[in-house]
Amino acid sequence: MQVEINLLPQKKKIVKSTRKVTILMTVVFMLGMIVIGGATYLANQKVKALEVELQGIQEQRKVIEEQIVQMKDPSNTLQKEIKALTEERIDTTDVVADVLQPLNKDAMLNLTYANDGNVLLLGKFKGLEDIATYEQNLIKTEGISEVKVIKITKNSELEGEIVSGDVPYFTEFEVKYAKEAYRPQGGAN
Repeated sequence: MQVEINLLPQKKKIVKSTRKVTILMTVVFMLGMIVIGGATYLANQKVKALEVELQGIQEQRKVIEEQIVQMKDPSNTLQKEIKALTEERIDTTDVVADVLQPLNKDAMLNLTYANDGNVLLLGKFKGLEDIATYEQNLIKTEGISEVKVIKITKNSELEGEIVSGDVPYFTEFEVKYAKEAYRPQGGAN
């Protein structure tokens, strides 16, 4: 008995399976390339979006840093205003006390105070001598720069008002004070 070996069909099978493997490998490679390309594209899109977001955040940071510099800058208008207010502040109680101190106890009717260095006072006096004495005492007061008598009205000249007692004169004064004399001592409070 003789054994026959048929090698041709086996060769055909090897060629057919090699071709199938090659096609399969090509398809797998192509799918892999598509997946890798898609992942790369998506990653690049995400990177671009993050770069845009980073640029926006950096711009916001620059704006905030500029605002911080302006806040720290003494030339800032708000800080200028605060500084001006604290430097121009005067001790109002001392001003009012100096204006009222030489006045008789019941003589004051109205007092108007202004930061510009003026005080308006309406008072009642028994006579012209009392008005002159009060004016002289105010002029002698340290910190008072000028005293003007604006108006003197006799009790009988008041229109329709009934005033009891022996107070015949109502007098309106304008008192100017020196702001420097009434600034708080020892720095800003």
